[in-house]
Amino acid sequence: MTVPLVELQQAFVREVLRCVHVEWERIEIHYEFYVYDGDDLEQSTSNSFHGNVRSDLDLSFDAVDLMLAMRNAKPEGQAEHWTSLDFRLDSAGKFTFDYGYGLPPMAARTIAAQPENRLP
Repeated sequence: MTVPLVELQQAFVREVLRCVHVEWERIEIHYEFYVYDGDDLEQSTSNSFHGNVRSDLDLSFDAVDLMLAMRNAKPEGQAEHWTSLDFRLDSAGKFTFDYGYGLPPMAARTIAAQPENRLP
């Protein structure tokens, strides 16, 4: 049975909230899943913010699994999977999911840093 994307998003929000153990005003997560040369490049950053203080946010395995499930739940007729996800949540409960396609920025830096991709 396929779980609708909106249900996966709601489950992700709940799981992220379980991961936060400090006071916060907003949460920002950037996640990338890009296939390069047959290898999966999976990278992310996740932070909570309170005033001017940024704290690392350790995501649970369940949260990461939900991001992968969202990636696999592409709408019918959509040709490709997204390669990056930007999630924002504020303390009032408002959240956004923004999906990117193509080569994401962290993957681009990783690929460029590989010795075979360096310029002489």
